[in-house]
Amino acid sequence: MDTNPASPSSHTPNGEPQGLEPAVNDDTYFFDDGDCVFVVEGYFFKVHKVILSRDPESMFRIMFTLPQGSAPHGKELDPIVLSGDSADEFRSLCWALYALPTEIQAQNHHEADIERLVVVAKMAHKYSLSSFETWALSMIRIHSQSERDYLDHCPQNLLDGVYEAAAAGGCQDLCELVEEKWLARLKHRELHLRHALDFGETHDMRPFLVSAYYQQAQDMQSFAPRLSTGSEITDFSCLNLTHSQLHRLLSGYCSLSLFWETCIGTSFQTCASNNNRYHKSTMHDILIRDPKNPLDILGGLKNARQKAEGDFNCSCRKAYIDKLISGFSISNHFR
Repeated sequence: MDTNPASPSSHTPNGEPQGLEPAVNDDTYFFDDGDCVFVVEGYFFKVHKVILSRDPESMFRIMFTLPQGSAPHGKELDPIVLSGDSADEFRSLCWALYALPTEIQAQNHHEADIERLVVVAKMAHKYSLSSFETWALSMIRIHSQSERDYLDHCPQNLLDGVYEAAAAGGCQDLCELVEEKWLARLKHRELHLRHALDFGETHDMRPFLVSAYYQQAQDMQSFAPRLSTGSEITDFSCLNLTHSQLHRLLSGYCSLSLFWETCIGTSFQTCASNNNRYHKSTMHDILIRDPKNPLDILGGLKNARQKAEGDFNCSCRKAYIDKLISGFSISNHFR
């Protein structure tokens, strides 16, 4: 938590932090009867300790135990400086803390302010206001699963924010929902692959990264990278990936293709179901690529497994396919 409780030496005689522009009173959250003052990004917030301390685990309770200046002769209290927050973020938190029942109820309907709820979840997590964090995340989840389909059309920065708030709050189901919606929007090219990969790397979202790479690899032909002018070398610069990201994408694409070709070329000389008698059998006639999705390896193996079921005189191909299916993992090809 980036908080900096003010000390007398860090303020001017008027109670303003040294080295900062003179602060002004916030239009909404400056109450005459407030008993604590915060300065955030040039604004004074004079609020009530009891409101900020309602949650038993509230970090503000700890702040209020630290020495503060008194207010003799009608002077204001020395403010607590919150240097890591923006004024809008602190305003959003104050809104949640002071919201009336009608405002809370409104968040259940289409007029809910999801952007503000994301900020509330973030700030509530930062200051250990667990009940407010849980409420904000539950509202976001409701609007992400309802007919509103918020995650299907929200801007990229808010998709990022919802994931970060959900991850911080331990809401794995909401994280998975964000990933699912994100991948669908990547598939329709509504969002940029580079941002998804950068974000996934920053937050160690390994399954998401594998799915994003695999999805792009499956779509490689229809993506149609341009040929460099006067050259036969395919130009992948339109993907705008880093060197390591492009390497991972192309190596995964190559690895899956070679894996399939290796499977097709497999042959059998003896068959256990036929008393180990000699016979010549290959996978070539039952392993057939789907022309619409040539990298759907698992789908191809399952189709081949159904074809092998009909061969009652030979079990070797069926056993081989079962082994391939049980050991197959896309992540092995996009390390």
